[in-house]
Amino acid sequence: MKKNLLLSVFVFIFTFAGTQERSFKDITSITKNASGLYDVVCGDSTQEVLTQHDIMTDNLCPHLTYDESRVDILFVVDDSGSMSPLQKKLAAHVGLMVEKLNLRGDDYRIAVTTTDSTGKRTSFVNNSGYDVLDKNTPNLKEAFEKNVTVGTNGSGTEQGFKQAEVALTTYMSGNFYRKHSKLHIVFFGDEGDQSQYSAQTFKSFLDNYTGSGAGLQKYEITAVNIFTQSCRSEYPNGAPLADKEVELVQLTGGKSISLCDKVYDLF
Repeated sequence: MKKNLLLSVFVFIFTFAGTQERSFKDITSITKNASGLYDVVCGDSTQEVLTQHDIMTDNLCPHLTYDESRVDILFVVDDSGSMSPLQKKLAAHVGLMVEKLNLRGDDYRIAVTTTDSTGKRTSFVNNSGYDVLDKNTPNLKEAFEKNVTVGTNGSGTEQGFKQAEVALTTYMSGNFYRKHSKLHIVFFGDEGDQSQYSAQTFKSFLDNYTGSGAGLQKYEITAVNIFTQSCRSEYPNGAPLADKEVELVQLTGGKSISLCDKVYDLF
């Protein structure tokens, strides 16, 4: 009997997940009870009893409202052949990043993907053994350092915009971003994005994905890259400047940080 009940709940969720995909991100569990209603445990451990109509109309855990201190941070790190010393420089900043996030008191989660779009990667980088990090991760600093050191075996055609979308919508069944959180994407590389996405196209994706609009932008962009010829002279690999990243930062009110800076103030 219990097996059949669980199966019916699975079928129900699968049936409606296409239209209500983001709603289920703030649900820990959903179980149909003996009265035909649904016992729901929300992402903050509170409980609700819902009808089928509630679920179909997206009336799920409505008390969970947008909170900028609840932040999901995605690092998109260039893993092409020129990046080894630069990844080490990024890793050296990890302690400062963690300290600042903790001082802010944020409820944060951190994941890492790469700019390689050849299809080899199907999950977040887990060099530390952890796909997603948070303040409760054992040896957080060391785990973060390992994850952002993504290696240099990736494609030389960097497609960070595309891979950010793939990571957010595919890895872990698209459940990294929590519906009422702020999404912070950090692009880190030594040349500009070469995907088919324009800055405006990627912004439109983020607006839709996060439910931004009506004067409320639920995401933030930081780009660490080479934006000037003077910085390019320090890293002379002949690659194009990060013009698309600059445009995305301008469109979203984000932050651009020169790869040549000594300190990366990301947060």
